[in-house]
Amino acid sequence: MRSKAVGLALLVAFTLAGPVVAQDEMGMGPSFTLYGGLSLPQGDFGDDSGSDAGLAKTGLGIGFEGDFPLNSPGLSVTGSIFFLMNGVDEDEIEDALEGEWCFGEYGEYVCAEIDNFDVGSYYNVPILVGLKYEAETSPGFSMFGFGQVGMNILKFPKYEFDLEYCEYSNCFRGSSETTFDMGTSFGFSIGGGIVVGQKGVFGLRYLSLGEPEVDGETEVSISGYSGRGEDFEAEQSVSILLLFAGVRF
Repeated sequence: MRSKAVGLALLVAFTLAGPVVAQDEMGMGPSFTLYGGLSLPQGDFGDDSGSDAGLAKTGLGIGFEGDFPLNSPGLSVTGSIFFLMNGVDEDEIEDALEGEWCFGEYGEYVCAEIDNFDVGSYYNVPILVGLKYEAETSPGFSMFGFGQVGMNILKFPKYEFDLEYCEYSNCFRGSSETTFDMGTSFGFSIGGGIVVGQKGVFGLRYLSLGEPEVDGETEVSISGYSGRGEDFEAEQSVSILLLFAGVRF
């Protein structure tokens, strides 16, 4: 599925390359836009409860986009890349871990106390290509809409914490760190906005970035002894509403 997504994006880009070059020869060159904005988690990605909850919080994003005019007035091939960062609700993860670190046998268990909890952020890098239509509605003011497909690269947040548990007169201290590999998935984007004075760009972009699957691992160190837990798989559906502003040049 991932290879088909990348292939589709490349096919669209190369199929439309001929008309783009033709426009350049007529003196109608491409334009580029640098973006910044708010990354607002949607759906499961932003939920704070349930088995599919991503616990993502409002974050920030930056992006770069190129528009390449076609023969049809107002129509262009548009390609973009964004770097989106969303923090994670630490309290919810810490609460979920309570009761997970218990030791003992024969029905007698001692649960560890968790402190110094630290969690990273989600990082999404969508790379997309598609079509954009832009029309001038009044002098110095225009509106646009677009649709794109492509792939997303996702990095899950790393989390780590210290733990302590006491059994009888003995107390043990340790730490745990969980990390994830990067994952990829097929995604699409739709949106629109306005251009003011041919330079200022403002709009909304909805990104549905699939459900990447990644491998994770946990390493634990207790009282000087360290070990690595079994590898596991994690997946998370990702959808984001990006409120952006940019400068076209």
